[in-house]
Amino acid sequence: MNFITPLYNDNGSEWDPSILGTISIPLALFGVFLFCFPDLVCKFLSFNAYRTMKPNYEFEEYIEYKEPRKITLVLIKAIGLIIILFGIYLFWNAEGFYRFWFL
Repeated sequence: MNFITPLYNDNGSEWDPSILGTISIPLALFGVFLFCFPDLVCKFLSFNAYRTMKPNYEFEEYIEYKEPRKITLVLIKAIGLIIILFGIYLFWNAEGFYRFWFL
């Protein structure tokens, strides 16, 4: 039974099932970071937006930071969970996973 379907045409593109395992692990780790630390993500995004508006940071003493809204934290956690599930899905469809468990 062939569970692995090629993701490329006959022209030899780089996207084949062996690359899915390579992509899945950093993707899942990024999802874990988003899911576990949404307040740091909000702080980074607000800091980045503040620096875009006022780039002369060496003359600023205090950067105002508002507490993020609850809905923002929930959305970042949901995006992190979706990324984790997508990383698990890519790992499940990786060629190395099938070679390790089923062959």
